[in-house]
Amino acid sequence: MIKRHDKNVAQPMSKIERFLSHRRFIAFLLMVTALFFLLINVPAQSTRRDNGVESYLLRYRLASDEVWTYRTITTQKTDMEMLGQSLPVGITIVVEYSVRGEGNDPSQNVRATLTLDTLGMTFDIVPEDMTVDLAPWIGKKMGLILSPTGEETFVGIDTLPDIRFDQISDETFNIQSLLRNPFPDLPSHPIKIGDTWQGGGRYSQTQRHIDTEVTTHSTNTLEDIDILNGLECLIMKTKMTGTLDGSGKQMGMDVVFEGDLESTTTWYFAHETGTLVKLISDQFMEGTIAVAGQVDMVVPMTQQTRIVSQLLR
Repeated sequence: MIKRHDKNVAQPMSKIERFLSHRRFIAFLLMVTALFFLLINVPAQSTRRDNGVESYLLRYRLASDEVWTYRTITTQKTDMEMLGQSLPVGITIVVEYSVRGEGNDPSQNVRATLTLDTLGMTFDIVPEDMTVDLAPWIGKKMGLILSPTGEETFVGIDTLPDIRFDQISDETFNIQSLLRNPFPDLPSHPIKIGDTWQGGGRYSQTQRHIDTEVTTHSTNTLEDIDILNGLECLIMKTKMTGTLDGSGKQMGMDVVFEGDLESTTTWYFAHETGTLVKLISDQFMEGTIAVAGQVDMVVPMTQQTRIVSQLLR
């Protein structure tokens, strides 16, 4: 269910303007947001310094009946220039979830149950704000298998219903997109302060007639060690550059988009307990959307995204 909050500034809009402002374009923005979760990733290939400094072997550890509770807040602002006008669109997504350990399997993978405790999604759009009612998903549970180095497998998540946008459009949004890569990948070998990782990858997603692909290159550094929330944490920073490409059909029109990406992610890992404590990621994209059909046009756009994920208890 969508709750609308009229800003009393509505003006007549053409079909193409509705698409690019607050109709089907919302689905595109959500797919881009979901792809950003994939970019929080630390590859395992590194350059190590043999300088006698203490090394750390990072592994996720969660005892049976131990609980991690996280809150992740994603804020995104997109600005488009069309027909001489600026069309800003804001999205805020809040996800709070608990992970309860159920012991390890023979391969030392953590087996756990993940519960969705809080879900919220709000769109800040002219002429009206909209809030998605996600109450039906609160309290839903799924299995989680987490490898020691951070590879996640969700069990039963495909049985959960997709999020629907009702009055906005007939598009749906997979709940799994809100839980992409909640635990960054850890290097497979010991690392020291000052070590760097060079990596990258290619990530793709298809949802409702839109195919998207992200190609990235990242430089990752183990920078320091500090105390956060009473835990001794290693501080790691990832700087990423990349490209985003996609195409598909929306409302009978051909849509092609491309953009350049850059981001900086800082995350804090409690190496003694094997716990992710906090993650902050700031990301920027600049690109264009080309639309062909009833109207042919190219729309420049910029997008800023911030993801903050924090251990609550």
